[in-house]
Amino acid sequence: MRDYLKAVFDNFENDYQSTFNSSKPTYRALTSIQEWLIENIKKDRDDLIVNYSAGKGNWTQVPHFSILNRKESTSTKNGIYIVGLFQHSAEGVYLCIGQGVDGPKEIYGKREGSRYLINQANLIKEHLNILKEKSFEFEEQVELKSTGGVSLNYPEAVCVHYYIDRNNIPSNEELKDLFNSMLDGYDNVLNNGISSNLQNNQTSNEISTEEVGNNDNNQNYLDDNVRDTFFDVSKFEEIRNTLMSKKNIIIQGAPGVGKTFIGKKLAYSVQRGKSAGSNLDLVLHENYSYEEFMMGIRPDENGNFKLTKGIFYDFVKNAIEHPNENSVLVLDEINRANITKIFGELMVLIEHDKRGEKHKIKLMYNGEFFYLPENIFIIGLMNTADRSLKFIDYALRRRFNFFTFEPEFNNPNFKNYLISCGVEQNIVEKIVSNLTKVNQKISDDSFELGPGYCIGHSYFCPSSSETDIIYNNDWFLNIVNSQIKPLIEEYYSDNPDNAAELINDLIS
Repeated sequence: MRDYLKAVFDNFENDYQSTFNSSKPTYRALTSIQEWLIENIKKDRDDLIVNYSAGKGNWTQVPHFSILNRKESTSTKNGIYIVGLFQHSAEGVYLCIGQGVDGPKEIYGKREGSRYLINQANLIKEHLNILKEKSFEFEEQVELKSTGGVSLNYPEAVCVHYYIDRNNIPSNEELKDLFNSMLDGYDNVLNNGISSNLQNNQTSNEISTEEVGNNDNNQNYLDDNVRDTFFDVSKFEEIRNTLMSKKNIIIQGAPGVGKTFIGKKLAYSVQRGKSAGSNLDLVLHENYSYEEFMMGIRPDENGNFKLTKGIFYDFVKNAIEHPNENSVLVLDEINRANITKIFGELMVLIEHDKRGEKHKIKLMYNGEFFYLPENIFIIGLMNTADRSLKFIDYALRRRFNFFTFEPEFNNPNFKNYLISCGVEQNIVEKIVSNLTKVNQKISDDSFELGPGYCIGHSYFCPSSSETDIIYNNDWFLNIVNSQIKPLIEEYYSDNPDNAAELINDLIS
């Protein structure tokens, strides 16, 4: 273990400046760290998972490894876990009991998510007295020295930590003792019923076998939905299961990561679960109102004002009349509109446990009793790079489960997909290399941009409707000049030099 930590310290700075690749020394060292932790710390405990991350397509600013209890979380985005955080400067590593940052902030928003993490950290510390004997720090924050990205939020999620300087790495036996003490403390926290995983309360994947049972027919139509794509079937199934159980999801991500594409496939999949029901697609905007959506006083064709039912009212009534059909509402650009204003008193009814006639409420315009049936599912799509977006308030976040899509340029299946579509091999390599480099710079620019502004892979996914197109360098340059260049120039409208640099990186 000592040698593997040293290998990260010695190589990360150089590797970070190069193209992301699993053959790099830093990546190999993290793999060895994982193997050591499995052999020496996890041992035969089936409830523990050991992970690591050097990035996904781009190098992360803070490489890390983690030990998670399956009952608390299987992802470092949520819950409490043991984590080793390397400083971006590669001067040292913090051994921590930490918490996932993304989950709470997706649900509560940035400010309230931070408050939640800090409050939970104070609660967790009360059960970690065993680590005081090992000289763990309980008060001072970690200093990761990162310059951008999600790692800027890590310090507030750390509960306690032990710092290891690159010039004073403990022996393997000392490291084993530290990790075992951390594991004892971690177990004590969880055994006392402490959890920071809001998804445990918000998401349950226990779906009825009638809806998404693990049978051949179910797997067949899941496979059919992602056939001829490179989207992971298990990920698709996870999102669909959440939609079936919680009724409402939001898919968020940068431009071109496939939000609309997968959203439509999810809608089709949910409708295939029973008979094909109705599907309503709406593109929201800041002037969209309750009166258009639900009902209100509006002028008719003769200029007379009268109470008029909105599109959602009719959609719900149709779903009630067809209880054996699933109806899916897809709300594109959901962050452009004031959702609480649009849904009004119906906000409470969209919750998965407030469905059905027994939860009916009286509408404000006509006094009618109204409810949402079980067979309505809502998919929201949100562009994280939209500067005009509205603040997604806590009431909305609490009622939706969030899934974040990222660019897939370094996904081997993406490369294979492009080649199968006839894209020339050298152009595939150019797309992967140049877009990875550009996205790394965008991710690191936390002052103006950040990961939510990266460029997605779908810009380069050939359409099935395209015919007689040669996917060569001219095709690549046309996409860059007509679609990506304007986007980058909009990002850096007040800094044309930065825009020019990124555009040059794209076409070089």
